[in-house]
Amino acid sequence: MKLEAECGSFVIVGGRICLNFLNTQVRKPRGIVDLISTPNQLRQWLVAANLISPEASERLSRQWQEGDNGRSARQQTVELRAFLRPIMEALIAGQPVPSASIERLNSVLHENPAYLTLRYDEEGRFTQEAQFDTDKMYDWIPVIAQDTADFLCHADHSLLKQCDGVGCIRLFYDTTKNHKRRWCSVEKCGRQAKAAAYYRRTKEAKNEGVCP
Repeated sequence: MKLEAECGSFVIVGGRICLNFLNTQVRKPRGIVDLISTPNQLRQWLVAANLISPEASERLSRQWQEGDNGRSARQQTVELRAFLRPIMEALIAGQPVPSASIERLNSVLHENPAYLTLRYDEEGRFTQEAQFDTDKMYDWIPVIAQDTADFLCHADHSLLKQCDGVGCIRLFYDTTKNHKRRWCSVEKCGRQAKAAAYYRRTKEAKNEGVCP
């Protein structure tokens, strides 16, 4: 099963909307980098994360060409990210979740409560889908907040992990069969870790005068 997907400049590896959202911050040699530092980058990530359609992205682009709408949308979005990260970091560390973050999350949920819509498909299957009245904020914000609440209430928090890659801060929900997943992406951090391990073995073997 493929665990990661590359969408343009974004790597969607979290396994949950809320974790993919937090992964819009990455660590580079120069420090923490925000991958949604502009309104345009925000639109691109929303499409990559399947939170809006390409058509909706184009509509936003036209709406954001005038005034401060784009900057306001981005600001509200990154404010949500700022108080969600301490929640996940506390869960990984096995520490109490900050009450201030829960209060902020509740305020978002209260502003835009969800209601369930029952759907019946052509194959005779029933599904429930959360719907939002998004008059007060941008459509994706309550969706991310609701996914976070669902994760906190129903997910196995022991399967929430931070990538083992050196310096990597990406988070993911480990749904592999043996729950032994170590890296956000086998093609990125996994490959680097294996290359580093091979280099160490080769160096040690040379020092000992044997073949690696």
